[in-house]
Amino acid sequence: MKKTRADRKNSELLKIVGGIVVIVTLYFARVVFIPLALAWLFSLLLIPPVSFLERIKLPRILAIFLIVVVLVGALGLIAWQTSQQFADLTDQLPLYKQTIQAKIHSLRGSRGESLHKASDTIKELGNEIVTVTPGSPPANGQGKTGAPGSSPARALAVDVVPPSNPLESLRNMLGPLATVAMVIVFTIFILIGREDLRNRFIRLAGGRLNVMTQGLDEATQRINRYLFLQLVVNSGFGVLVGGALHFIGIPNAWLWGVCAAILRFLPYVGPPLAAVMPVILSLAVFPGWHEAILTALLFLVLELVLSNFVEPVLYGAHIGLSPLALLVSAVFWTFIWGFPGLVLSTPLTVCLVVLGRYVPNFSFLNVLLGDEPVLPPEAQYYQRLLAADENEARQVLEQYLKEKPLEELYG
Repeated sequence: MKKTRADRKNSELLKIVGGIVVIVTLYFARVVFIPLALAWLFSLLLIPPVSFLERIKLPRILAIFLIVVVLVGALGLIAWQTSQQFADLTDQLPLYKQTIQAKIHSLRGSRGESLHKASDTIKELGNEIVTVTPGSPPANGQGKTGAPGSSPARALAVDVVPPSNPLESLRNMLGPLATVAMVIVFTIFILIGREDLRNRFIRLAGGRLNVMTQGLDEATQRINRYLFLQLVVNSGFGVLVGGALHFIGIPNAWLWGVCAAILRFLPYVGPPLAAVMPVILSLAVFPGWHEAILTALLFLVLELVLSNFVEPVLYGAHIGLSPLALLVSAVFWTFIWGFPGLVLSTPLTVCLVVLGRYVPNFSFLNVLLGDEPVLPPEAQYYQRLLAADENEARQVLEQYLKEKPLEELYG
């Protein structure tokens, strides 16, 4: 028995050490893993059209080439149109200078005295910090100066520069264009050898053909549905934003609609970022405050409706993640990989949940991150009775009766 307990402790310790090693590797090798993960995500989106072209007797290489060229061309066209819109907006900015100055003067007129008091207080605090800072010269400029050729009276500040990460230096040297090129190349090779990669993954997972085939199919279906639904929802969000901003009178309204649709792929932070520029423009273009308030309310109402009513209905049955798991995964992957991790957080977490469902050693992932109940209704009811919580025990019974007849409750 003691040997069995020791083996269990060693196994648990080995899992913890393995998890730490994986996280550290993902962090320091993100220059490679981020393009690879993005390529994997794009390949999931492109497999259906590539398979369709293959079914009409088109060679795989040619089908992949056509799909990639069309996708890159469409993205390039959108980027070019967006840059032109931004250039037009930059040319129009001087026209809004008078409106901005008028709003600043109105703020000064209504709360000028309070602003002056706050400004004077900040200046006084700044002067106090300057005079009290150790090693700083006197404020009146009467400090002593050393003789020519002598060392200065105050020690020179020395900055300790930490050693640079070779992978980070490589990433900064290559730049965003090289990252995009890596994503395209990875995507092409994944599409070309997708069957071979699938077989190698199954062999690496232990060769359990039935279980791993079901797991791969479920993960692929969940992620494809999620990406498709997110594309539909975000496109609709962008169309509504662009149309509403056009009727409000915001310049380049459709540009902000496109930006809103793209930024909404960033969970939690995307919609506020999309609202910043339209609100600022509404303050600059219109003499009053009504348009700015209306623009802010537009983004607020749309986001509340989509996140609280539309997305739970569309996403809930397809991704299988609890709301808390979505939030935690977004924070974790953003910490590891930055904004690309925020975009990839939901698909990667879906893969972890599916892994926990089909691989016994990782079942804790399904328990921690999944949205399925881990206790049957009878166990929940009994546990609430043990905790002397009659209200929640009654709620368990009422929820059970919504799905099952009364005979099964007493049976």
